[in-house]
Amino acid sequence: MNAAEFCVLLDRLPQAQTYGRQALKLSRAIGDRIAMTYELAVLALAARADGDDQRAGRLWGAIEAEEARAFLGHWPAEREDYATRILLPHSAQLEQGREQGRRLTLDQAVAHALKASPTNHDSGPDGPHTRA
Repeated sequence: MNAAEFCVLLDRLPQAQTYGRQALKLSRAIGDRIAMTYELAVLALAARADGDDQRAGRLWGAIEAEEARAFLGHWPAEREDYATRILLPHSAQLEQGREQGRRLTLDQAVAHALKASPTNHDSGPDGPHTRA
């Protein structure tokens, strides 16, 4: 578990997204596909927790497509834990996003994930976009 995932658990979603994108940039820079998979999953968790089911589904669908293309090291051992937290409960927006994500390459998914997700949180005492 990394800082981004801890932030999801603490409901500090903007920080989770920031940390997740930072980790994703580093993994992309060194070409670590397995780490990129984990970081996409954590960003999908953050999107789902933030109510952005379509973004969560798109990121998860991209992971599913990458699983079909290549071996991802120890990812399968932890996949179900992430899948349960991301995919349940089902929603139409989540499924629509998954379908879109399955058509993305890993590079396209990473580029999408690195874009700041829209939030509807106001600035708070701990910085921009924090929840009260």
